[in-house]
Amino acid sequence: AISAGISVAMVWASADCYFAVGPTPTATAANAALPANTVLFVPVQPGDKISFLQIGSGGTGHVTECL
Repeated sequence: AISAGISVAMVWASADCYFAVGPTPTATAANAALPANTVLFVPVQPGDKISFLQIGSGGTGHVTECL
């Protein structure tokens, strides 16, 4: 879960995927798409989690707390 005092997270994935942010997220094809190896900075709140759903096969999703 996102730590206290954090309002921005950096997300990227090694394969095309969808992602969702929230207290109990479940990524679906209706969520934002994230192309492989693309870095996004997304607003978050303490306690949020980030969920990834692969579009193809393989790949790893990454989250880094920023601010």
